[in-house]
This record gives sequence, structure tokens and C-alpha cells, in this order.
Amino acid sequence: MSERVRPYLPDPRIRLIRNERNCGASGCRNIAARAACGRFLSFVDSDDLLSPHYLERVSATIEQLSNPGIVGCVRCVIDEVDEEPVVTAGAKAPEPLISTDPEDAVLDLLRGPHRYTGMTIERSVFEELGGFDEEIWMGEVFGVWVRVAVTGRAVRVIRDPIYLVRVHQLSIVGKPGRTIELAEAHLATLRLIAQRIPLTSERRKALDVNAQRAATLLARARYRKAVREGDVKLARQNARLLLWLRP
Repeated sequence: MSERVRPYLPDPRIRLIRNERNCGASGCRNIAARAACGRFLSFVDSDDLLSPHYLERVSATIEQLSNPGIVGCVRCVIDEVDEEPVVTAGAKAPEPLISTDPEDAVLDLLRGPHRYTGMTIERSVFEELGGFDEEIWMGEVFGVWVRVAVTGRAVRVIRDPIYLVRVHQLSIVGKPGRTIELAEAHLATLRLIAQRIPLTSERRKALDVNAQRAATLLARARYRKAVREGDVKLARQNARLLLWLRP
């Protein structure tokens, strides 16, 4: 990957940083944030693409806010080959966050699933939060969204497809058989978030909805794995758990 970046290094706006060890997604993002020099930070994953108007749209949205927190985008998945939007039969596009009430934003995020991407945040806000939580190895962006929303700062989502996500077999979420690992990581993230923010009864209810969904996905994945492997006892345990979670 570094060799693909080197041809662009004569441009003084571009820097290549190599870590001596694997710092994880949160650690790498924090290192990059410390090296950046702008007022705002925008995070782009290696699988993703930005439309030519991305920064213009984000900047215009930020300028409308008196207390900017995070500006993000609705997730738009594209095919890795022809880069055309992927439409799943019968799938209903989720409604993006539109309320300007700070607490509505908190509850929307806690309730999940987290469907926003392309995070842009003011550097001072990011530093005030202490950056990404390095205890979280997956879902670190979700954690920042929640912690910013809790402060009462504005959280806005751009509906237009200006941040494009490529999901392929080499990406973490694209690898087959990762449902168990991903669901376990998400549940761990929710537990950490519950420790990081003040919890009202409504926030706790929203978190419980999110956790139940993740627990259901996890039990279903474990059940299917047990069936494939012929583990009848484990399959029955998870079948009973599924009936209890989603009767």
C-alpha cells in the first residue's frame, strides 16, 4: 500500500506515515489526526471513495452550524468493479437523522444500527474527546459520534451519495464467516459506550434495543455454525436463546 502512495509524496499536502507496529484502527486514526494540521478532520477508509463535491458539501453544512460537532453522510455502497451503487432486492433505505434536537441525535445513534459514514469533526472537539477510544478495535467511529452527540454539539447527516463505500472480500466486513466476530465486537463496543456516557432511562432503553439486535445476530450466527459443524448441543442452546431474544 505504501508504494501506491509514494508517487504522490512530492505534493506537500500529502504525508505518508508508517507505524512500527499494528496500532489498530483507533490507534492509526489518532496518529493521523495528530499529524494533520487543519481545523477540521475528515476520515476516509481505504476501501472508500469521495465524490468530487464531498469537501464542498461538508464545508457548506458546517458553515450553517453555530456549534458544529460531526457532519457525516448516509452510507452509499458501490460495486467494487464498476463502482455503481449496489441495490439489494427488497431493502429499504434507512431514514437519516434529520432532527436538530441534540438528545434525538443521541437516541438515534444509541438505538442503531449505525448507518452513517464519512465523519468530519473539528479538531478542537476531537482533541477534547481524547480522540478515538483505543480500547475499541471495531466501531470506533460510532463511539466518537455518540460521545460528540452527548455534548450537545450539532450532529448532521448529508443525504446525497457523496461518500461511497466499497465492500469486497478483502475488507473486514466483506469477509465470509465474520458475523460472530463482528457481533461480539459490537456488543463489546456498546458496553464500553455505556461506561463512557451519562445514561438516562431513555438512553439505556435505546442501548438495550441495539444490544438485543446484536445479540440476536450473534446467536443466529452461532446456531448456524453449530448446525454446519454437527454440534447439536450448541445448536439447541442458541436456538433457545434466539426464541428468547426474538420470540
